[in-house]
Amino acid sequence: ISSVFAGSDAETKGARIGDAIIAIDGQQLVGLSTSQVELLLGGKVGATRAVQFGAAQTLANQTVNIAVDELLPLPP
Repeated sequence: ISSVFAGSDAETKGARIGDAIIAIDGQQLVGLSTSQVELLLGGKVGATRAVQFGAAQTLANQTVNIAVDELLPLPP
C-alpha cells in the first residue's frame, strides 16, 4: 500500500502504508499494474471489497472487508 486516505474505512480497519495486499475479491494481484489494482479496489461508494493482506503491520495474513471510498475510480 502506497497511501491510505485519512478517515477511510481502510484506515479504520487497520490498513497501513507499506502493507502488502495479495488479493482483492479473490483475484490474485501478482503481475497487475497499479492502475489495474486501483480498478479492482474501485466501484460504487459503499460497496465492499474483500482485501487479503500478506505482510502487514496489523492485518498480516487476514482477509478484511473494506468499503469503497468515493475517491477511488469506478471500474469500466
